[in-house]
Amino acid sequence: MGDIEIIGKRDYVSSYDTKSQAFKPLHIDFEVKSRSGDNVNYSLTLPVSQHYCINSTGESDALNGLSFTLDGQPFAPKDSDEAGHDGQRFNGSDDQHHLEVRYPTLPQTDNNQQCYGTIGLSAEVVL
Repeated sequence: MGDIEIIGKRDYVSSYDTKSQAFKPLHIDFEVKSRSGDNVNYSLTLPVSQHYCINSTGESDALNGLSFTLDGQPFAPKDSDEAGHDGQRFNGSDDQHHLEVRYPTLPQTDNNQQCYGTIGLSAEVVL
């Protein structure tokens, strides 16, 4: 059948918007390519989505309430019950995709904090 790969940047940074009290949406463009060049049926899922903020004392709090769209359609972590948690299916040999990440309101505090996260995107051939 053939192998597929995800091609794109690995690291992204989102700026904090003081007016909206949230991080600006993150736009992730990537390509899914068939190594053989033949069209393949494949699915994209989000098996990893972990986000945290660490305050100046070193305490860590989970950052929940993020929302995702893939090519404009609902997309969600596999372990959630939100729309799109079962992924999306495609057919192609060299497809461009766009993942948008939207953050919940996160009011500023008097203390410094650093927020970070990890998103793991999976592409699997569907037989």
